[in-house]
Amino acid sequence: MTQVSEISRPGSMAASEPTPRISIIVASLNAGRTIERCLSSIAECDYPNLEVIVADGGSKDGTLERLQSLRERLGDMLSWVSEPDTGIADAWNKAVTRATGDWILFLGADDMVASPTVFSRMVPHLESALPRYRVVYGLMALVDHNGHTLRLMDRPWMPQEFRSCRYNLPHQAVFHHRSLFSEYGSFDASLRIVADFDFLLRHLMTAEPLHVPRLVVAKMRVGGASTATLQAPVGVREQIRLYQRHVGGISAVLTGALFKAWIKIALYHIGGDGLVFQVGRAYRSLTLRGQA
Repeated sequence: MTQVSEISRPGSMAASEPTPRISIIVASLNAGRTIERCLSSIAECDYPNLEVIVADGGSKDGTLERLQSLRERLGDMLSWVSEPDTGIADAWNKAVTRATGDWILFLGADDMVASPTVFSRMVPHLESALPRYRVVYGLMALVDHNGHTLRLMDRPWMPQEFRSCRYNLPHQAVFHHRSLFSEYGSFDASLRIVADFDFLLRHLMTAEPLHVPRLVVAKMRVGGASTATLQAPVGVREQIRLYQRHVGGISAVLTGALFKAWIKIALYHIGGDGLVFQVGRAYRSLTLRGQA
């Protein structure tokens, strides 16, 4: 059974609210332990023209009861739909059809907005982006389960590496103009890990994004679908699919990345996430030293 909360529609925005309007879409499934922290971080933000749409996959763990409780704090800013879906991309697609914002940001139920001023600081960049830029992104902080920052995803725009499917923009820090969905359609729900990468490639193979340096948009806890070590080979195999789809042929770099993903799994079984990150930091340090 589908459960749908009340949602505002285009034209319902109060005249006194500033523009642009930002839609924050949160995918969830049995995320009752974390979604309250995610939505509370949004509730603390100082930019008033936000809407939050939770695309829930039919949770049975009390998530909906928590959403009902959070509605008292967030008011009409919060709405949700709860019904079975085939994964994160399918959940996102359902929520996009309900979004009323000019710009759309996608978060996971385990993510948090980095600070209460994130949106008020990002808005000037969104206002000046059009018509040249329809993708605007900042930084994302990868944190451990205690909230300590492990590293910042702060790579500047590198078109050759992005267009060869070697690295993606951190979706928790990416603002998508709503016109992209009219032009390029929906996310490919057959992709478990890199549906956001595939969608951005449709536009950014020929266009440019606007990078906003030094602005951390969101915090993501290690262990999410895209960072869990045991899921690494799945993600790389999907990247290889993207290369075949958007570029064509075989990528030697991505084939090597698949080999590294299996090494990560071996390291994880030996020493857990700690060893994986230690070796990763050492590898990045050696790589940067070799480029100096």
